[in-house]
Amino acid sequence: MSNVWGVNVCSRQRLLLLASLLLLGLTFSAPVYAQDTSPGLVLSKKSVKLVATESENLHLRTTYTSKRIYVRLKTKPTGRVLVTSTSNHPDLRVRGGSQVFEPSNWDTPQSIRLQWTFSPDLLDETAIVSLIASGAGYDGVSESITAKLINNSLLDIQRDYVELLEGESESFRVRLSARPSENLTVTVQPGEKFNKTNATFDTDADALGDQNTLTFTPANWNAWQTVTVSLAACHTTQSELYVILPNGGYRTVSVYMYGKTTCGIFSFSPINLTLDEGTSGVVTARLPRPPDSPITLRLNRHGSLYLDKTSLTFTQSNWSIPQTVTISAEEDRDQSDGSGYVRFDLPTGNKRAKYDNYGHVSVYVRDNDLGINVNSTVGSLDVSEGNSEKFPVRLNTAPSGTVTVNVLPPPDSDLTVDTNPYKAGNQDSLTFTTENWSTPQTVIVKTAEDDDGIDDDIDVSLIASGNDTGYAGQTASLRVNVYDDDRYPIIEMASDPLVMTEGGSARFRVRMVAQISEDFEITIRQPNNTDVTADINPDEPGNQNKLRFNSDNWNIPQAVTVSAAEDADHSFEATFVKVRYGHWAEVRHDVGILVADNDTAGLVLSTTSLNIPEGGSNNFSVGLTTRPSGDVTVQLAQESPDNADVTLDESSLTFTSENWNTPQTVRVSAGQ
Repeated sequence: MSNVWGVNVCSRQRLLLLASLLLLGLTFSAPVYAQDTSPGLVLSKKSVKLVATESENLHLRTTYTSKRIYVRLKTKPTGRVLVTSTSNHPDLRVRGGSQVFEPSNWDTPQSIRLQWTFSPDLLDETAIVSLIASGAGYDGVSESITAKLINNSLLDIQRDYVELLEGESESFRVRLSARPSENLTVTVQPGEKFNKTNATFDTDADALGDQNTLTFTPANWNAWQTVTVSLAACHTTQSELYVILPNGGYRTVSVYMYGKTTCGIFSFSPINLTLDEGTSGVVTARLPRPPDSPITLRLNRHGSLYLDKTSLTFTQSNWSIPQTVTISAEEDRDQSDGSGYVRFDLPTGNKRAKYDNYGHVSVYVRDNDLGINVNSTVGSLDVSEGNSEKFPVRLNTAPSGTVTVNVLPPPDSDLTVDTNPYKAGNQDSLTFTTENWSTPQTVIVKTAEDDDGIDDDIDVSLIASGNDTGYAGQTASLRVNVYDDDRYPIIEMASDPLVMTEGGSARFRVRMVAQISEDFEITIRQPNNTDVTADINPDEPGNQNKLRFNSDNWNIPQAVTVSAAEDADHSFEATFVKVRYGHWAEVRHDVGILVADNDTAGLVLSTTSLNIPEGGSNNFSVGLTTRPSGDVTVQLAQESPDNADVTLDESSLTFTSENWNTPQTVRVSAGQ
């Protein structure tokens, strides 16, 4: 008896497994569990768009977004089916990438989450997520999801929220982070809740009516344009405005609205103040309704700031009169911008539940000393390996002529810079004039992949030249902290999924992908199927679950033994072992496990279908389901022997009564 096992290559040749067993003096045809004729995977969506939003983690300012996709089986399987999802893009992560379907829940959708982490390279990208099933007649059944990244890095918004009192207006400003090759129109769109309020917004105060677009050209791309938000009568609420690029990428501005009937809401304007060194600005504080008794706000400063008073007092007689605080920025001797804030707080013993306890005004101080100004409020730039980040550069003072600033990374580093992503190649200079000297220009830093798992610190130098004698020879530098993305493990398996029989065991090995400089711990979590256990040290009692790597043993594989207990049924079972790791956030990798029943003589295959590109190769494994009484030979041959494009590295496999439950691997190769 012969059973067909499919291999998908260019010519779609098929292989034939010829197997026979001598068991208890009788000859049996060995059943091969093959694919049903009509299985399939049903997806809630086969294509998605992922639009960037911003978040913070411990080390990097990361832009990410995610979408959920639901998958179920098309037909009822004969047993458990494992569906594994993988991405072909390093920035697209599949969360919950393995699902187990039973005959009892095959038509109940289960979810996976696609999470895309972006770098600000201004480019849209596309990734493919592949879903592959195995077990119970579903071996090799596959589907795919196309995910398109919609990037928002081209948008630069001065602040991401505004606060409005009834009857007043506030504004935020928008510009681009890089020069477009042609005119680009940005649209401002209200959120659903915004349309239910008495608020309006306008992108052009000089035009009749309320406008909702901003147009940027190759000449004015880095000039701020203003969006004014106004509030008529309302109750306290929150809504959003969306600033949208033509590609669909957007940034969100939160709008906080306070009605005059709201008890005790203090208003501070502006809440973001920009000062040059040695200058002053005014912040106004208001109370929308009379207090029951006098209220005193205490002022606290942080940074090189000075205040003209230390407190503000609102009474029943003066509550309607706005009170001001003058904030002054100190001169210093460095060439860096600074930042600070002023906090308005109710003194201890004077706090009342019906009043906000404090207000907060952020102050950005621009340096006015001769020099090149580089992203100095941050001090350094964090970027993950293989990605890019951006930083602004401007001059501190007006030059007398044109100044060229050359941006120079170390020549032997894995870092490059680009001052104009819309021009071919990597540009490395910025030009400032007597008119645009104070307008920040953007530098994009790109980091290449390397072979180790060690973070790098790289200094980028900036040198000025030109016909301005004051700026000629001025220098600045920026430290770029490159966080390596190779701190992750490699999982080595004889087959995927890992195959074993009831009462038997199999091992997979784990090592780090590259040299690391600090200790790294991996946790092995037990499968949901209690008949299957994982243990990193079978010689010790219990199931040990911690693998530890360091700079000395990073490349030495550590073994994990997976064991399957006997059970009373006659079915195959699919489950997975969870591998957990990560310094900043937990990362999950699922190792698929296929347990073959040992109550019926037969062959167990890790898969019944392989996808192999031209010139490539792939593996499958073969095992026996029961212990034989003598040696068993499995012959492997092509169905079309004349086709030399498909080759096997083995022509036969021999199993004994001792190694019968240890899967043996066969490599299939396809010619060009």
